[in-house]
Amino acid sequence: MKRAAAGAGRPRECSLGEAQLFENDPSVVSEAHHGNADPMDSRLLSESTDMTFSLDTVSAQTLKSEARALREQRAREGRLLTHGAALEEVARSHGYRDWNTARAELPDRFAVPFQVGMRVKGLYLEQPFRGVLLGVQLAVDMRHFTVVVQFDQPVNVTPDFMFAATRQRVTATVDMRGISPALRGNGQPQMRLLRE
Repeated sequence: MKRAAAGAGRPRECSLGEAQLFENDPSVVSEAHHGNADPMDSRLLSESTDMTFSLDTVSAQTLKSEARALREQRAREGRLLTHGAALEEVARSHGYRDWNTARAELPDRFAVPFQVGMRVKGLYLEQPFRGVLLGVQLAVDMRHFTVVVQFDQPVNVTPDFMFAATRQRVTATVDMRGISPALRGNGQPQMRLLRE
């Protein structure tokens, strides 16, 4: 059975480490976390008033975490739920027939290509750079990341002009390979990001 469209189902809960990474960055916390979300946005609907967010791509581990959170929520409400029933309910909420189907189709864990604090190198507007990742956020489409890179040395983004426009911190969107889907006028990606 195929998965439901990206964004369908319940929001996934973040790990404590993920929450700590972004606790001081208000742009990362979803509107649902603050209760300001559009009520018609089905991606943010949840039975609970405690909204959560995640950088995790769906994997067997994220579904197990959701099942644990669901059991805890139901226990607080006085409605006991077995672990197996919670796994089944979470699997169905993600568009799978049952837990066994979800488990067979999903990887155990999802490898994240970029992490906060990671040393990186690459090209920004075709200019070489080295730096550190200050922020990483998984996009809604679950295939791209918004990254914030602090360059070691400022990068001149207008090398062909009579003046210099330097940047030392930039935000860009990249795919799993570190290549920006946004292109320059000459067809080259705005950013190419590699681990150092």
